[in-house]
Amino acid sequence: MRKGKGWSSKMFENEAKKMLDYMTKNYDAFCFAIDGDHQMGLSLECEICEDENYSVHCGASRFAVLDEESGLAFKFNNANYNYCEKEFKNWQFLRETDYADYFVWTEKVVIDGYEIYIQPIVEISEDDNISYVSRGIDFDDEDNDFMDEVDLVRNALPADLVEIMDELDINDVHCGNISIENDHIVIFDYAGYGF
Repeated sequence: MRKGKGWSSKMFENEAKKMLDYMTKNYDAFCFAIDGDHQMGLSLECEICEDENYSVHCGASRFAVLDEESGLAFKFNNANYNYCEKEFKNWQFLRETDYADYFVWTEKVVIDGYEIYIQPIVEISEDDNISYVSRGIDFDDEDNDFMDEVDLVRNALPADLVEIMDELDINDVHCGNISIENDHIVIFDYAGYGF
């Protein structure tokens, strides 16, 4: 079972507050990231921190603070469009479908005015993910582009789920946004992109 499942809202709030207090006291770059101009965004190569307590990972529209001790990833928006909120709303819909187990859960808390979106940390190996979704297909990731990888993942999912994802504009599920758990695809980045 993934960490955090069955936790109360108060437990999530406590973990988020602990992370926020630590990060704002120790890293000026983190303060800029959460207070700064979202139009600038963070670089994909951001290096806010990586220490024994937390590490920060940046994507094109969001960044996440990972806390290995609690097993939680705290996501923050880093774009004009709130992809974190979109992912949270997608989860509210997806958790009621037959395909909920293809997605990690998402919770939302507000601490000191900051919207923080929480998910369990998942293990990622893009090479293993490519091998899994390309089984039975002659695929060389060096000869293919990002959209080929998106198509591979979509083809490895049930057709009904892909239709739901299309309705929700979940359009960028690639091998860096999934994990393989018990021979099953689990998606942790399902906000979509490009709105």
